[in-house]
Amino acid sequence: RSNKWTAESIALLEEALSQSPRDYGFQMIGWTSGLLKTLLCQKHDLEISQRSVRNKLHELGYVWKRFRYRLNPDPLRVKKTTHPQCYQRLASKDSGPF
Repeated sequence: RSNKWTAESIALLEEALSQSPRDYGFQMIGWTSGLLKTLLCQKHDLEISQRSVRNKLHELGYVWKRFRYRLNPDPLRVKKTTHPQCYQRLASKDSGPF
């Protein structure tokens, strides 16, 4: 099979990776191989497969990591999770097991 990756198409791939998918009008926060395939096929008229994109990314030294959502810690978590009566019992000296 002939290789469809040219120096120009690799430059387009690396240019896309240096920007956010939102810069190209996608609603995603990070790139996936399918999204890169869609971009290269639609915007740059390249006929490549998703597997080909993954292989090229691997050749270029890119690694895939799952997106992880991180939320800021809730400053009111203790108040929300601790029952007020339990909180008072812990403060008193002569409290029993309940």
